[in-house]
Amino acid sequence: MLKYTLGTNKLRYFGNLGGYLGFLTKARNVLVGYEGQSKDDGLITEGNQNIDFGISGGLGLQYALNNRISLELEIRNNLGLYNISKLPIHNDGTNKLNSTNLLIGVNYGFGE
Repeated sequence: MLKYTLGTNKLRYFGNLGGYLGFLTKARNVLVGYEGQSKDDGLITEGNQNIDFGISGGLGLQYALNNRISLELEIRNNLGLYNISKLPIHNDGTNKLNSTNLLIGVNYGFGE
């Protein structure tokens, strides 16, 4: 991902943009009802493509605790560009993934 940073050594704001590539290992459909009742429909992996790709973008801030350690907070959105369904969708539709993530991290810098 490309990252653009603004700010001081102590507090930095950043934006990033790039792509992602995902691989499906297993998919399962589980329906949960009232009072803990659930129904496991089993694996649904064969109805989905094994690969997904799309665009990722995020905004965040980084706060330096010292020269090597910093805390980071980011909101990121992943927008799928590929139809992941092998099965037909109503009205020739598509099934594309989209997720929004809140990322919290600690960075440690090695070297100088």
